Amino acid sequence: MDGLDVKRSEIAGRFIRGGNGIEIGAFGRPVQLPAGANVLYLDKYSALDTAKQHGLNHAVTPEPDIRDDGTALHKILDGSLDFLIACHFLEHCEDFIGTVEAHCRKIKPLGILFYILPDKSRMFDCRRVETTTWDHLEKDHIDPSISRERHISEWCRHVFPDANREAIRQCPESIHFHAWSSQEQTELWDNICRLVPLQIHFTESLTEWPEVISVLRRLQ
Repeated sequence: MDGLDVKRSEIAGRFIRGGNGIEIGAFGRPVQLPAGANVLYLDKYSALDTAKQHGLNHAVTPEPDIRDDGTALHKILDGSLDFLIACHFLEHCEDFIGTVEAHCRKIKPLGILFYILPDKSRMFDCRRVETTTWDHLEKDHIDPSISRERHISEWCRHVFPDANREAIRQCPESIHFHAWSSQEQTELWDNICRLVPLQIHFTESLTEWPEVISVLRRLQ
């Protein structure tokens, strides 16, 4: 494990000490968990398709245990998980609010949502023009299709000007629909906790890497 893996593992071990859970979109870099924590890996795509989409080595990209839509988790029973991990996943979700609501339904009371989001201010999303406001998320929760083309246009004009728009339209989850700085993420989770039965248990902006780890616990 490199330094980032060690840091993620240290924080995960403080809040995930056992039980059964899933990690969404782990690719070839799953969060290392302590003994006694049983995790299954879930992804919408096969290992081969994932490797092609993200330029990964297929040989080191594990086949997911569960093939399912990570935004809805149709194959996971409500209230069945002790924890759910999603690293660099939520920014790819058009309906951020709906995705967190679905994740909350799948964990038990006092269960853990372990999320990692990029810090917009310290990576390529800093070139974005629009700020992801709570009002924007609420509108996307009602109908994500309304702003889809605008998201794609912003990505192609300001974030990656060489991006292939038609390829993105075929696989829209390949882009970051939304982005937040570490400071904006504090307000983001405060708003989520007013809407969903969750409480913020822990948050830390990593100094050496452009990401923020947030741990939310489902209320009883």
